Amino acid sequence: MIKKKIEAKNGLENYLYSVKNTLRDEKFKDKFTEDERKSVETKVEELTKWFEANPDSDPESFGNK
Repeated sequence: MIKKKIEAKNGLENYLYSVKNTLRDEKFKDKFTEDERKSVETKVEELTKWFEANPDSDPESFGNK
């Protein structure tokens, strides 16, 4: 159970980090409209706040997010 929790937590954290970096990458700036970028940034921010407020959540919660 602990291993699953750590893997799920790390997976979500890595995913959020990856999305943030992709949005900031010059190669991908032209791939997104401003509205798309803002929408994704808002969702990433929302998930990051949830992640920080719920570090002890169960693996399913991390996976669902």
